[in-house]
Amino acid sequence: MRGSFNDDASFVFEDVALDETIGNFGLAQGTAAGDEIDRCDFALGTPASALRLATAHVAGPYQSLAVEEQTPSAARRDKLRADMVLIKSPTGGAVFSVGSMTWCGSLSHNRYRNSVSRITENVLVRFLGDVI
Repeated sequence: MRGSFNDDASFVFEDVALDETIGNFGLAQGTAAGDEIDRCDFALGTPASALRLATAHVAGPYQSLAVEEQTPSAARRDKLRADMVLIKSPTGGAVFSVGSMTWCGSLSHNRYRNSVSRITENVLVRFLGDVI
């Protein structure tokens, strides 16, 4: 994703290989993107300053859109995704979202030595460093 190469987001991917697939493992459905998912959608209110860092298209048998978004299948496929998003506010705050409930189930993979754990640590360290 283009947003992942933005200078403001570089800290998120420190020590994660450029060609590494993120979260293709985990306790829930074998992936970090599943169950309840959320996406970056500027038409639905995602702030214009949001950087979409990564996307996982989710096509499991149990995935569905909110009732108000039910659309024909071709349009539905693009909407069934979990987006990793970073939003920096003008006042210095920030929001980081992984867009999936199963992200947590991927943290412990390989004794916490994996891309999901590294990204989570990078964000927490940066956010805590800005606070402490």
